[in-house]
Amino acid sequence: MIFDLPNSPEIFSNRLLIMQKLIDDSPSPYIKLIKQQRIHSHQALQQKLDEVIDGGGEGLMLHHINAHYQAKRSQDLMKLKRYDDEEAQVLSYLPGKGKYLGKMGALLVKNSDGIIFKIGTGFSDKERSNPPKIGDIITYQYIGKTKNKVPRFASFLRVRIPITP
Repeated sequence: MIFDLPNSPEIFSNRLLIMQKLIDDSPSPYIKLIKQQRIHSHQALQQKLDEVIDGGGEGLMLHHINAHYQAKRSQDLMKLKRYDDEEAQVLSYLPGKGKYLGKMGALLVKNSDGIIFKIGTGFSDKERSNPPKIGDIITYQYIGKTKNKVPRFASFLRVRIPITP
């Protein structure tokens, strides 16, 4: 599945034409171009995102038509995913490894459904050195749930600050 031509100096719209020609000229039945669509409105974009998610997909890749290829993150190529968020109670800490050795690596949490799982992403280095307290309620975001109702790709957002009268 071809989705781009990293060595081409052309803008994305021209790279699409080149990719299609490469595939049309290829004798291999195994090489294909990932389907590209131009979306003309926010409403159409949200509708397409819904279709992909309803079909079991995670989201969409948005590519600026006049963008040159860049081997780094940029505003010209972005993921569009639908995130949900929920709260969970911090049960314990899991130790960090590698660059996080001696710091918190992940939180073990329990959500309102009673599901216990780990959250190991979304933290700043400062938060890893001074993580939420055991018993704190945190907010996390995720992309759907597994068949066992565990949040997929859970990522820490913030500690809930209690409202005091």
